Amino acid sequence: MNKLIAPAKKALGERFGYKNVSVRNGQGTAWGWVEVRITTKKPDFAIVDDSGFYSPKGRESMQQISNEAKKIMHEAWKKLGLEPYTYSSDDGYGTESDEVLVSVEYI
Repeated sequence: MNKLIAPAKKALGERFGYKNVSVRNGQGTAWGWVEVRITTKKPDFAIVDDSGFYSPKGRESMQQISNEAKKIMHEAWKKLGLEPYTYSSDDGYGTESDEVLVSVEYI
């Protein structure tokens, strides 16, 4: 079991509500990835346009929630001396990123 999952679920559950947070381990070659799904009430300003996408304010709100979730998880992991796995991009610049995916869904 990925040791990052339980502390992430606990920390995010305290902030967003346990029933609104799913934290799972990646599958197969993505085993080390932490996959997070947060459901939250859709704000009134998050309007879906004719093409099926949220308004800029709606997308910005989702990004803010995602960033907050990542910050919460990193703080929880740091307290326990844990770090997420990382991967290096093939962009030619040696870019390294955390293997943490956060999706936000309005309900």
